[in-house]
Amino acid sequence: MKNERISYEKAVDLAVQLVPSHYLFEVNANRENAIDDVVYAMFEIANKIYFEINQSEEEISS
Repeated sequence: MKNERISYEKAVDLAVQLVPSHYLFEVNANRENAIDDVVYAMFEIANKIYFEINQSEEEISS
């Protein structure tokens, strides 16, 4: 089975879809700079998605 790869842009898009938009507004209203924490977390999720999907078959089997 051949591994499919995704772009980092697609990984970010998937990560953003995981956070409900109403949550972003609530977080931003509750604490100054809280939105920065959410954005940071979304990029951490995007990194995980990107590297998990794009790892080679050799890395998977080891």
